[in-house]
Amino acid sequence: MLTSPRTLEPITATIAPTAVVPTATATATAATSSGSKSPASSQSDGSPRPVGASGAGRQPARPHEDPDVVLKRQRNTIAARKYRQKRLDRIQELEDALDSVTRERDDLKLRLARQEAETAALKEMMRMNSGQPSDRN
Repeated sequence: MLTSPRTLEPITATIAPTAVVPTATATATAATSSGSKSPASSQSDGSPRPVGASGAGRQPARPHEDPDVVLKRQRNTIAARKYRQKRLDRIQELEDALDSVTRERDDLKLRLARQEAETAALKEMMRMNSGQPSDRN
């Protein structure tokens, strides 16, 4: 027996028969096996589309919609596309800058290591010329 999560009282419900809506996969499979395609399960280009899936694609413009609303949606779509592209461009710029700074850092590390090695060699030469023993172990 099921209980309500809020009140922990038993849930009593009657289940009425409901219509079975085939999924896009089942419809596509049935259409392939029967040799015909259902207009509700395929797009104009013949590719299957999900039935009732939210966000599955764009809805066609409704003929009874206000032209101002349609224009606003078109502008919004263009603005969203432009924003997404701008964001991708900014990310690419940041990645390029990161690569450049990383290369510069690596070059500076290498240059520093060479300078330190040269300094150590020159100090060793000075010790040898002055007659002092080396501090090396």
